[in-house]
Amino acid sequence: MDFLIIGGCFLVLTLLGMPVFLAMGIAGTAGIVAIRGTDSLVDVALFSYQGLNSFTLVAVPLFVLTGTLMHEIGASDRLLNFARVLVGRTPHAMGLAVIAACAVFAAISGSSVATAATMGLVALPALQKDGYSPGDRGSLLAAGGTLGILIPPSIAMIIYGVLTEQSVGKLFIAGLLPGILLALLFAIVLAITSRPAPMGEATTWSAKGGAFVAAIWVLALPLGIIALIYTGWATATEVAGIAVAYVALLGFLIYRNLGMRRLTSAFRTALLTSAMILLLIMFGQVMTRALTLARVPQKVADLVAGADVAPLLTFTFIILAYLILGTVLEATSMIIVTIPIFFPISQLIGIDPIAFGVIVVIAMEVAQITPPVGINLYVVSGVGDIPFQTMIRRIVPYVLALIVLAYSVYFFPGLATWLPNLMS
Repeated sequence: MDFLIIGGCFLVLTLLGMPVFLAMGIAGTAGIVAIRGTDSLVDVALFSYQGLNSFTLVAVPLFVLTGTLMHEIGASDRLLNFARVLVGRTPHAMGLAVIAACAVFAAISGSSVATAATMGLVALPALQKDGYSPGDRGSLLAAGGTLGILIPPSIAMIIYGVLTEQSVGKLFIAGLLPGILLALLFAIVLAITSRPAPMGEATTWSAKGGAFVAAIWVLALPLGIIALIYTGWATATEVAGIAVAYVALLGFLIYRNLGMRRLTSAFRTALLTSAMILLLIMFGQVMTRALTLARVPQKVADLVAGADVAPLLTFTFIILAYLILGTVLEATSMIIVTIPIFFPISQLIGIDPIAFGVIVVIAMEVAQITPPVGINLYVVSGVGDIPFQTMIRRIVPYVLALIVLAYSVYFFPGLATWLPNLMS
């Protein structure tokens, strides 16, 4: 009955169009009151405070600000030009360059939406010039944006680490190999599904060198982030602060294009995005506490343990649940709602906590591009003036690639755990 109150209240409020963070807060409060009575309303404020009382969460607004500053100083232009020149004269050269540029920008911003929006402003016109159809170029950018929450740094990994008490640094590094593999899978999908296959322009070594020099300061940032975390010289939060300072100095001293107007715009966008994420975490903790008081995670775990079902079938159930939830919930909301239930189940069937974090983030990536809520599709539609409907069919192969990657990490957890296990 307690679960019906919590779940039913959340579902009804969400369907009525209430912001998800409010729906979680109200549903969680209703559940806590139903279990403990009205005197427990004081506890709701305490749970909300505890949800944000984490030094690790300071990294979230800092990484968001890093991405918005990078957008303002024109990093996406330099990245795409370098990738295009590097690819040279190959089939689907511009498409491959877009995937590579998205991967690098993902290693700066940590945000799927920021990657899709920022790269879309530059890449969509270039793809259109090369003859890519609206559906092909829109789906490519929407899928490429998902690299933003897998390749380190990753805001989603920070949230998962806080909720499950796992090392955020190890989670960051865990996403590196799967992120590279996903970029390769996207390149394969592009080569198979997109026709025609426009050739790139042949470039000289001199042109390649010039493009590299123009982009070297941008390329240095993701390498520096990964190196600092991998060696243990800095925590994720400290790296986020260093990244903000680095990009600010890059804009002020090297590129000299970060004036007060652009700085204000970057801070405003980062503030709005960070507030949304932190509100979801805060009220999500209230709902999580209500589910815990109702013993929902324990009951589900007991049900799985007593069902004597093969671990692969249980894992498939989790993936299907994420696929279904991804059609109605935004990715950050989904991870906050599901982790209290699915994380204990993953431990029962023997999935490494770090590997499961990567799998959850992959599931979040699917939610980013799954209609009708797939936010990346809406972002690309708005940035590139591409009808939403034209991207739906074209996005399916990229969704399948993500599912293949999730099962790959399940069967070969070393893809996620090998590098973190080598960390000092």
